[in-house]
Amino acid sequence: SSIRISGSNFGSNENLRIIFDNQEIGTVTANASGSFSTYVDVPALPAGKYDVDIRGGLTRTFTFTITSSFNLTPSSGPPGTAVTVTVSGFNPGSQVNISLDGNILLTVNADNSGKILTLVDIPSNTSGGSKTISVNDSSGGNQTTFTVTATLSVAQAQASPGDIVNVSGTGFKSGETGISVTFAGNKVASGISADSQGLWSTTFEVPDATAGTHSIKASGSSTSAGDVSQATIILGAGMRVEPTSGVPGTVVRVN
Repeated sequence: SSIRISGSNFGSNENLRIIFDNQEIGTVTANASGSFSTYVDVPALPAGKYDVDIRGGLTRTFTFTITSSFNLTPSSGPPGTAVTVTVSGFNPGSQVNISLDGNILLTVNADNSGKILTLVDIPSNTSGGSKTISVNDSSGGNQTTFTVTATLSVAQAQASPGDIVNVSGTGFKSGETGISVTFAGNKVASGISADSQGLWSTTFEVPDATAGTHSIKASGSSTSAGDVSQATIILGAGMRVEPTSGVPGTVVRVN
């Protein structure tokens, strides 16, 4: 990036050199009153404090701080989310590890400006909650948080009353208990526990309901239904026979 540098009380029409951390980044000539104003580009250096000298007959020094930046887009989502990582302030060309809670997801090299722009996927077996995303090279690093949210999936897009449907959840808290599943607001499964990775799976029998699209939701001891991305299933016409066997003369009910 460019910065503006201004000075005064130099010699009339004095030629000046601008030195940033021992690198000459520009020259400027003071006016007849010994003042100047100019723009220079900040060199590609890692985050930190640096001396900037204005050298002429005398040397004037000030401190400039290069700051680092670290952003995730998005900053929350379910396991499997692709996250754009934008970082600045590293050594140009340095090898940088991008990690989630200490586990390396990706290793990339900073560009000639010490910046990184890349994509990482949140692993599918990541439990729910706030996770630390860190970026580090040999000289240091930075960190921020990513919130893993819960989501549901069903094994089939359509069903009929009486069908057995498999539903699974990801992004729940590690070892979370008391998980229950509802179909169109009615509880159809309960007493479910997530594993250490926040994963669980169960089945339920589709109850009698009108044809159309119905919502499937879940909640647990630590995760409310409103925090879970719901699933949907399309209910078609169905027929149920009770009982399904019997002797001649048995009365059969058809629903």
